[in-house]
Amino acid sequence: KRNMQRQRAPKNRRRRILMALAGVPLLAGGLFVAASASAAPAEKASRGGQWGAKMCRKLECTDAQKTELRAIFSEMREDAKGDREAIERLRDQMAAEFAKDVPDEKKLQQLQTQISVHHAELASRRLDAMLEVHGALDASQREKLIEIMKDKRDRHRGKKGRRGPKKSSPE
Repeated sequence: KRNMQRQRAPKNRRRRILMALAGVPLLAGGLFVAASASAAPAEKASRGGQWGAKMCRKLECTDAQKTELRAIFSEMREDAKGDREAIERLRDQMAAEFAKDVPDEKKLQQLQTQISVHHAELASRRLDAMLEVHGALDASQREKLIEIMKDKRDRHRGKKGRRGPKKSSPE
């Protein structure tokens, strides 16, 4: 009985491991997709390129802003490529370890820690890009962008039962 308890990971630790295995997507938000608004034709076929063009239309970006945003996010995507690839490899390793009859909990935790480091790097890059975008947009465009992002967040939360806005209790 004691040995069985030792092999079972605590509930929250198992949840973190399973979430990493599932590949919880990073949410860059609408702000970062706007960069592809004036992307090269090959990039425009992607969902992000279409959405980015729509975002720049809503923000009424000038041609100079479109060019600047494209450069900011092109650089961010290129800088983040190594971290995204590393996360994918680490998740594959976690899946292989998890598939074993008796997974090595210590190895899974080490892999999760490595993934977390890469996620932190990606978050840092997104923040840097966001600050650059802040400088590229004027005050009214930033206000519009905030409203668009809030609307998108609210729509997304509405689709997730447990993550949705708190319902008011009947009195």
